[in-house]
Amino acid sequence: MNRSVIGAVLWLAFSSGSSAQEDHRDQQSIQAADKAGAQQAAPPSRPVAEHPQILRDARGQQPCYPPYEDRSNPLCAEWKAADAATTAAVGSSIAALFSVASIAALLVTIAQGRRALRNATEANRTAEKALRQAEISTERQLRAYVAATKIEVAGFCAGRRPRFTVTPENVGATPAKRLKVVAAVLHAEDPERHHLSFRGHNLFTPIDLGTKQPVFVSIDFPFTPTAEELASFRSGSAGCFVFFGYITYRDVFGRQRRTIFRNYLSGDMLSANGASSLRACRKGNRST
Repeated sequence: MNRSVIGAVLWLAFSSGSSAQEDHRDQQSIQAADKAGAQQAAPPSRPVAEHPQILRDARGQQPCYPPYEDRSNPLCAEWKAADAATTAAVGSSIAALFSVASIAALLVTIAQGRRALRNATEANRTAEKALRQAEISTERQLRAYVAATKIEVAGFCAGRRPRFTVTPENVGATPAKRLKVVAAVLHAEDPERHHLSFRGHNLFTPIDLGTKQPVFVSIDFPFTPTAEELASFRSGSAGCFVFFGYITYRDVFGRQRRTIFRNYLSGDMLSANGASSLRACRKGNRST
């Protein structure tokens, strides 16, 4: 009986060991099948270096595959945010480059505008100068010119009062307005060095003088020479007489003009009847 009991116990132990091994083998077969199914369902795994576009998280999250549209995957969301930030940064850089180019173009435009302004200013100055020259040339061609012509003396004889005459003549193209003559006669040793004062006599009321029109103006000598004085004057020992003055008038452009004349008479210039034309001094004859 003891032997039968021991045999039954050994048989039970062997049976339980065999079933445990079979259960272990079944579990290994199931795990291998699950692993093979998972490998067939998922894309073939490669190292990260071979798949640079596959994002993996060191925290053990699910990988994110291109085009990273899995919104349920936090790793894809992070990548999309980073991608958007990169795109925004690139856009900002491009906008900055466009801004720099726009500023450079604006500076070039400003420089060209300043250059054009300088050129326009210079052209305007040149045009104003040319216009002024044209106005001056026109005035010179059309204005009145009054010259002191035919400065003479008559009746320079003993016992008579000589008369000096001057003939202002308008040789310009337009009339001279309000013409006035102021003249005087002075005795001088040297007509070129003697200082002359223009406190002369106004010979007539101002008049208008037309073109190519003369007017005769005379002034009487301030004293009557005696025979001795006349003989001394003719010999050259009594110096000379200076007949000087000025003519003022306005031209058609409203400008005040002046002609200054200065002539002298010496004894050797007189004729037998006491008449002569006076000679112009080297200095003191000018007009404006």
